[in-house]
Amino acid sequence: MIEQLAIEYCQLMIGPHGHIPPHQSVWSEGQFQGKTVVSMQQYLEVVGEQVDSTMRDHLGVQLGVMGMVVDELSGSLEDDTRRNDLAELARSFFGDHVAWIEQFLVRAGESTASKFYGRLIAVTREFLAEERREWLEES
Repeated sequence: MIEQLAIEYCQLMIGPHGHIPPHQSVWSEGQFQGKTVVSMQQYLEVVGEQVDSTMRDHLGVQLGVMGMVVDELSGSLEDDTRRNDLAELARSFFGDHVAWIEQFLVRAGESTASKFYGRLIAVTREFLAEERREWLEES
């Protein structure tokens, strides 16, 4: 089972043919390691995280950073200024580096026959739709 999931993952996201790259620069700029990597590095410095340069604009890293910001935000209920700054950081980061993932998920969902990855994609799409309402549409 694990070997089958690994094969399906490689076919979906690594290639060599017909894969769906999980890197923002490929989606927004048509090339790997584009300008989004520079922007991601700036956000990584703000949150104090270090990531290998080839992974900075990977959707997993971006979701992890968003999670860090939201966790920090939930821990700063007492300090209104800090809370406002973190909320603005979350809105900005979501718009700059998380919103694109929805496009990726649509395409990945269309490209996989895997029940496991298909369901994982569907759940992630639902979650990000809720997050979009929280960070972009209600602000």
